[in-house]
Amino acid sequence: MGLIVANNNATITLGGRVIAELVNFQFGITRDAKETTAIDNAGWRTYVAGLKGGASLTGTIRYIPDNASHLYAPGGLIGDMGSWNLLTNPSFEGAVGATTATGWTEVGAVDMHVISSAQKYAGASSFYFEEGSGGKDVGFKQEVALTEGTYYASIWVWCISTAGAPNGVNWQITGLEEGNHIVYPTGNSAWTRYSQVLNVVEPGGEIVTFFFGGNTTGGSDHGTFVDAASLVKGSFLSDFMTNTGMNTYVITLPQSDGYSTTISGAGRLKSVTPKASIGELQEASFEIILSGAPTWATTTP
Repeated sequence: MGLIVANNNATITLGGRVIAELVNFQFGITRDAKETTAIDNAGWRTYVAGLKGGASLTGTIRYIPDNASHLYAPGGLIGDMGSWNLLTNPSFEGAVGATTATGWTEVGAVDMHVISSAQKYAGASSFYFEEGSGGKDVGFKQEVALTEGTYYASIWVWCISTAGAPNGVNWQITGLEEGNHIVYPTGNSAWTRYSQVLNVVEPGGEIVTFFFGGNTTGGSDHGTFVDAASLVKGSFLSDFMTNTGMNTYVITLPQSDGYSTTISGAGRLKSVTPKASIGELQEASFEIILSGAPTWATTTP
């Protein structure tokens, strides 16, 4: 079977877990000469072909590293992504109503700040703050020592959109030789993700400051919620599950008329190898060793 180019909504799951965005895939069978028998002195031989490595499913996926749930290197799982976030208490867990969140240090004197469950993106709570006149550099920070390499930082923000704005946040990653990263999200009353790619170029590493704060309009319901902060190193990241044994894989190819084609079977994840990087969007190739022939089916709308 030749290469199949998937559309943007095509997905592949393995053992019930969706594996990122499927870009293309193909099935392959590798044959190898398993036995040869000489026929005559002129060099003619009989070749008996056999399977080498069995059948496989290979392809390309795309993913955003800090949205992945697992960390992989070629050959298998390294660890769950939750343990690879370099920030302490990134989802601002704690007693609702507490004015401090473990891991985060107040910079200056912020007018009002509290762990809140009024809005939350991840976990049981988020962090809410109001600042009327202290300036853009009043807020909260964490300092993290990074080694040389590429990192991905992100934060989810709910800036209350009301009269009397600015209701927003000053999000900064500073301390990098290659330059500071500053973003000013403003009010939209919806959880919105902001992200930055960081390059640590010093061989000995650098200490960076992950900061959020700045001006909002003081007073009830005139502030900003932040949640699900993330700082991870870009290293062979993908949304694969642990696959030491055979699992069911399913490929879904939606069609414009509402129908979809599914291909399913049994397989074991063999490898994940990074291919390219376009900003924070990553591409990786994968290989799944198959057991038996796949099943094709059409699903009606």
